[in-house]
Amino acid sequence: MIRSTGTWVQTVEGWFVPTRRIEVGKSPSEVFLYDHEGIGYRRVPFDAILRAERVDSEALYEDHWIPLVSTWTHNMVHAYAPLPRSQGGHLAVLYTYSSPEWSTLITLPGAEVHDDRGGNGGVSFVVALDALDGYRQTVTTLIPASADDGQDTC
Repeated sequence: MIRSTGTWVQTVEGWFVPTRRIEVGKSPSEVFLYDHEGIGYRRVPFDAILRAERVDSEALYEDHWIPLVSTWTHNMVHAYAPLPRSQGGHLAVLYTYSSPEWSTLITLPGAEVHDDRGGNGGVSFVVALDALDGYRQTVTTLIPASADDGQDTC
């Protein structure tokens, strides 16, 4: 399963993305979670949260590990759900502001170089999930489940 970079909250219904960041060790009274399709959101009381994690994701594209910042449907609706990499019809947005491999990254297929004069420079790629050659994530626990040790790498 692929999760984009960001905060993820688990409830009995699965993993969801909150509308606001959750800080390590903080216990908000309620959290607003996006629907998996990204169209709406709903309020969830804190006691309905099983765990919360900060996920830093990267995808292997053309032999380069690039941060995976979001996932989308083929018709560009934001997908706020963990997705199987082999599932067709979904896209990954890969984006980096800078990299030691910059001169190579900007020559890869689909590279879109963004003008840094407005503060949003970098290079991005929109890639089909099933075209990625690999995926990895680092997970930091924000709100632990009962027997969790705090951090792990997948």
